[in-house]
Amino acid sequence: MLSIVSDYIVDSMDETMQSYYRSEVFVTRQNAIDERMIAFRNKLSEAHKSELNELIDMISNADSETTKEAYKIAFAQGLCFREETIVK
Repeated sequence: MLSIVSDYIVDSMDETMQSYYRSEVFVTRQNAIDERMIAFRNKLSEAHKSELNELIDMISNADSETTKEAYKIAFAQGLCFREETIVK
């Protein structure tokens, strides 16, 4: 049951974030990162490119897991405080 709830929360997070992923702020920032990454990767040997890919994947996975955990905790806390006025 807990897994089903966790999966639902992660799916909800993905759906919630879609408008942000399409936003001008996100797209502009991501394009700037992509351009810098391409320029940097062009300076590397194939072995270093592979090592960089592994490192980026590790960082991305760690960030994703942290974000998912934070969202789950915030979601659960939101349920606990749903009757309370949190922000005035």
